[in-house]
Amino acid sequence: MGPSQTEQIPQIRHKFACSLCARRKVKCDKLDPCSNCIKVEAQCLYEVHPPPRPRKRAADDELVARLAAYETLMRKHGIDFSHCATTWVPSGQEADSGETEPSPDTDLSLPSNSVHDALRSTDGASSMVLENTPNLNLHDMHPEPKHIYRFWQIFVERVNPLTKIIHVPTLQQRVLDASWDLTSISKPLTAMLFAIYTLAVTSISDEECEASFQEKRLNLLMRYRTASIRALVAAEFLTTRDLEVLQAFVLFLFSDPESELTSTLTGAALRIGQKIGLHRPNNPKVSFFENEMRIRLWWNLSGLDARSRGVHVRGMAPPPHREFGDVRLPLNVNDADLHPDMTEAPAQHDNPTEMICALVKFQVFEWGRTGSNGSRVFESMTHPSPAKKGRISVELKEAAVNELEQAYRRILQRSDKRIPLHHLAQIWGTIIPARLRFKIYHPRLRSAAEDGTIYVTRKESDETFEAVLLALEMSELSLESVFAPYLVTHLTFWFKMEAYVYVISELRQRCSGPRIDLAWRIIEKLFDNLPAVISEEDETFFNGLINLTLDAWEARRKALLTMSSSLEADITPPFIRSLYDKRRERNDDGMSMAAVLDSHNLDGLGFMEGDAVDWQTWGDVFRF
Repeated sequence: MGPSQTEQIPQIRHKFACSLCARRKVKCDKLDPCSNCIKVEAQCLYEVHPPPRPRKRAADDELVARLAAYETLMRKHGIDFSHCATTWVPSGQEADSGETEPSPDTDLSLPSNSVHDALRSTDGASSMVLENTPNLNLHDMHPEPKHIYRFWQIFVERVNPLTKIIHVPTLQQRVLDASWDLTSISKPLTAMLFAIYTLAVTSISDEECEASFQEKRLNLLMRYRTASIRALVAAEFLTTRDLEVLQAFVLFLFSDPESELTSTLTGAALRIGQKIGLHRPNNPKVSFFENEMRIRLWWNLSGLDARSRGVHVRGMAPPPHREFGDVRLPLNVNDADLHPDMTEAPAQHDNPTEMICALVKFQVFEWGRTGSNGSRVFESMTHPSPAKKGRISVELKEAAVNELEQAYRRILQRSDKRIPLHHLAQIWGTIIPARLRFKIYHPRLRSAAEDGTIYVTRKESDETFEAVLLALEMSELSLESVFAPYLVTHLTFWFKMEAYVYVISELRQRCSGPRIDLAWRIIEKLFDNLPAVISEEDETFFNGLINLTLDAWEARRKALLTMSSSLEADITPPFIRSLYDKRRERNDDGMSMAAVLDSHNLDGLGFMEGDAVDWQTWGDVFRF
């Protein structure tokens, strides 16, 4: 360096922009003075920023674990400790030695007395209540990356084929990317991931859960349901206009479709879908790909709403099919045929695709909306007219069901029973028409003569019995599928207990034959599972059901003894002996004989499909 050259002294840059640049929201070079202030000949001032707050210390893992263990022990012994605390204590999975303050994208604070404080999620006898809670970081509630991908696989294999709400190829890449950096994913994707975890856990058994994830299924369910609701709250799911948030919302509802929570929130989800415009297809501002995903979501959401309205609200019929609007059915294509950048519809397949179960499920609504006879018949079944002139003949109803069966034959004509998804679709395609025929021929739903008598021919009686037995048979078979059993049950049919009671009632006059043997095997399975279905409060119904079953068995016993030389002990199955024992116990305890059946009043017993079962009503019917 020459002696005449001025030595360059490096300038120090400030960490933050100067006050003027910050107010003007322009880029500051952070020199002193900065170039912007020099240009406008203004005084360049830098404010002194407060030092960063120290990070909060992580929770004591040992203390948190002890508290969680004590709470579990108190719950096990029925001790109510809710009055002692109003906060949710992490189980240890949420604690981490790192930063515990939530980032701005995952602020989980809930306003006091908000609607979210009342959300409940139920699994068996366990109940999780979301109370006012401290801020928790959702990132810490995600599973390990290897478990994230396992949950995704379970969802894709067991849940997605029955709903088809999401597009697997595009979402899978986002799930893989997110598993590497869970701190930077968006709120909609966070809600989607937790909904997927919840659905995956709901779809596996207790044994499979512990083997795959080394944790009890109930614990994971409570954790991910809690996280799902919190993620949805963070994404403002009740006021959203984001399609992915609504997809996550609907998937969460499908994790427990029979609950009161789902019944309540489905109406909200439907209104959100209408505000987004799901019921108005072919929006020019929406790409073809997104429009197809909207159509899939609309059909799922509308179907869930129809079931919720018909099952959970007594006296409220499912919505008329005109409420489905003019939204076409989803295309019969595989996810690989769809791409976010496509501009026109792909060619539909003649063979079954990944959409086969979804299309079978949606076809009954399409039949009721557009069929030549289907719309009239469906309206008459769900919204019966009290006037005789508004009633539809049995012949017209049978013709309408034949139309639906023809539609199913078109969908299933090239299906292969050896493929699990195709086999389940075939089962559903059998159950739905059988269920409709049960409604057509059911005596309670038939028109009465002038004198008030309902006349049923032997042929019609046989067709009713065969229809309901076929539906029950196929329902039992569907539970053997590899797909989520609770969703299979939910989507199979809506009238199970009514069907069982009808079959048992008919078995008092139908005593022998291969189909009768099948009916008794189905009834035996019912009583094997009955303790999980009927609670102690339903004792009146349970007593009536026992007496009805034993009445039917008495007729069968006499027929079997007449046809063979078998001893009575050889022909009486264990479940029947157990029912005799239960009845003796109740009689010894002073059970009123009014609970014994009036065999003459049970013929044609039934309730409107979709009505919530009122056990007291059933009990009244079972009395003299």
